[in-house]
Amino acid sequence: MDETGRPLSIVIFCQYFFPENFGINTVAADLASRGHQVTVLTGMPNYPSGRFASGYGGWKVRREIYRGVRVVRVPIIARGQNSQVRLALNYLSYAISASMLAPFLLRRRPDVLLVYQLSPVTIALPAIVTKGIMRCGLLLWVQDIWPESVTATAAIKSRSVLGVLRWLVRQIYRRSTVIAVQSPHFIDFIRPLAPPDADFRYLPNTVDAFYRAVEVAPDAPERSYFRSGFTIVFAGNLGLAQDLEEIVGAIALLKNRRDIQWIFIGDGQRRGWLEGEIRDRRLAGNAQVIGSFPPEQMPTFFALADVLLMTLRDEAIFSLTVPSKLQSYLACGRPVLGAVSGAAAEALMESGAGLVALPGNAGSLAEAAVAMADMPAEQRRAMGRAALQYHALKFDRHAWLGRLEQWLRELASGPTSSAA
Repeated sequence: MDETGRPLSIVIFCQYFFPENFGINTVAADLASRGHQVTVLTGMPNYPSGRFASGYGGWKVRREIYRGVRVVRVPIIARGQNSQVRLALNYLSYAISASMLAPFLLRRRPDVLLVYQLSPVTIALPAIVTKGIMRCGLLLWVQDIWPESVTATAAIKSRSVLGVLRWLVRQIYRRSTVIAVQSPHFIDFIRPLAPPDADFRYLPNTVDAFYRAVEVAPDAPERSYFRSGFTIVFAGNLGLAQDLEEIVGAIALLKNRRDIQWIFIGDGQRRGWLEGEIRDRRLAGNAQVIGSFPPEQMPTFFALADVLLMTLRDEAIFSLTVPSKLQSYLACGRPVLGAVSGAAAEALMESGAGLVALPGNAGSLAEAAVAMADMPAEQRRAMGRAALQYHALKFDRHAWLGRLEQWLRELASGPTSSAA
């Protein structure tokens, strides 16, 4: 380990970055706040709406500063809405654009590279190219397992396409110095595609410090979205992985329970579908979609909710993951209702912060929602206290950041290449 404590030059590769709402925003800013020179090589923001954010787009490189972080944006194709072709072009455009431009945009050799590997796995390709040219250590932080994630949410079943994707994933794992995983359940799944001597490490997701329990002012504007009754809030991406069908099914089963209200905060490729289902099934008296808000407002929305909802599709691949929204829910000290299995269900049950329903089962979710609505308020308050305690025990931000910083120092001072 490099014991000098000198500031590091860190380059983070991720297709998504602020104003897109992902955990890497905070990680980059926190590393910069510790004196490191942090550069993020990203694309033009267009997630989850599919349209470029106001003021972005075009075919020129753009440079910005975000909370002390140098942000370099390469031109990409917007993902669009409900088009697999546009989505594929979006994925490929970042991989190609960033791979071609990174060696020129970075100007000098960084100490270490960090990949925040969401979907698609091609996010890692520019880092692999840069590592090969500049000979630096690379930490790959795996958030989604490919190609299984894409087969669970898209209509890709071709053996030849999946074979190419598996080959690509194998090359990325082979060329990563360290493979960090957001869930320990990932390791056994990844191991067959990784080299025998792969260096696996567990690095759970973390959330910004503003995610905390808050008191809500009587005149807070967020109150205007809440009707009377017991309120269940879902916050985050409204996409295929979130199994919105199960939630709508549960709401329909509880149509006569107008005292149980459901609020969806967020956006995504299935927002239009969700709004249509609420309208067509005459559930507007039970549920509403209120759109996206700045992350800083989420603790206030969470504090006004009686229960926070977390769902994932009933697919084997999703049983391995712990959605980052769980950490934000726990950090705010709120009871959680999770229609999840595997790692996420284990974490929620271990925390004592809520109830678990069967994923993909509207009846089970409806039953759990009624149980939480009808239980004594003190029991829910106890769940909220358990959430805070579990978050402090498992996801302490200071200790987490120190661990990541130590790993980056090790990579900066150690061998600069891995098995090829």
